[in-house]
Amino acid sequence: MLTALAGRLARCALTMLLLLAAVFVVARLTGNPVDLMLPPNASEADRRAMTAALGLDRPLVEQFVTYLGDIVTGDFGTSIKYHAPVTDLVLPKLGDSLLLAGAATLVALLVSVPMGIYAAYYRGRAVDRGVMIVSLFGQSLPTFVTGILSILVFAVSLHWLPATTRSGDWTGWVLPAVTLAYFISAGIVRLLRTNMIDSLASDHVQFARAMGASESYILWRHCLTSAAPPVITYLGVMYGVLLGSSVATEVIFNFPGIGRMAYDATTSRDFPLLQFITVVWAGVIVAINLVAEVVSLLLDPKQRQGAR
Repeated sequence: MLTALAGRLARCALTMLLLLAAVFVVARLTGNPVDLMLPPNASEADRRAMTAALGLDRPLVEQFVTYLGDIVTGDFGTSIKYHAPVTDLVLPKLGDSLLLAGAATLVALLVSVPMGIYAAYYRGRAVDRGVMIVSLFGQSLPTFVTGILSILVFAVSLHWLPATTRSGDWTGWVLPAVTLAYFISAGIVRLLRTNMIDSLASDHVQFARAMGASESYILWRHCLTSAAPPVITYLGVMYGVLLGSSVATEVIFNFPGIGRMAYDATTSRDFPLLQFITVVWAGVIVAINLVAEVVSLLLDPKQRQGAR
């Protein structure tokens, strides 16, 4: 178990390093931020002076090594656009983004787990077909389409909920959370249904029925326990996709999170801000995936045996 955990920690560290290098290079391929900071009639000498002041005239490898050295000392840089430490800009908004993603995950679990269980139990019937159609729509529609449709229906036509997030008003969180929840719940339903069907046909379930256990006890105690580990692993992976999808969702709903800030940093070529958002995002995703893998190891004896 400890060996498996050490291997996963080493893999997480390597993933973070490669991701940092990729974002560092790709961000600079978008162009020089000086072009956006200076007026169009600025002289070439002014452009060169500002480029040198930002350290962007040095070789790319030297810039990256300097950046890694600054990270080790806790200095993640200063925003080019806002002229403030990126930590002061990002960390206050991180809580709102994580809370939105957490709310979306909670809504997705509350809806998709019962749907997946009963779709498997009533396999081939109208309930099953209805659940599969709803989940297929959820997997097919991009989040920005779902978000725009929800605004048109619930904000513009029905006037039930606000179209944008307003400070101090929890109702502004409903549509963004449901939009993200619908995206991941579709995959949970389909995966859980498949695993539950296999579990319902297993010998230990047949034995439990022969011993007189109720169908509700069999479904929620025996089958769900067996079907849960792949779903937990899937949730860990999808949490990263969820945070990625939150960029479009936060922009559409004007949500004050780091997804919207990442969009602004990209369009303004604010490299230090974009890099720090990526570090924070990647750290959260890697940590959640690690927790999901450890929970799966604890729940599944076969995985523990394979890890030895």
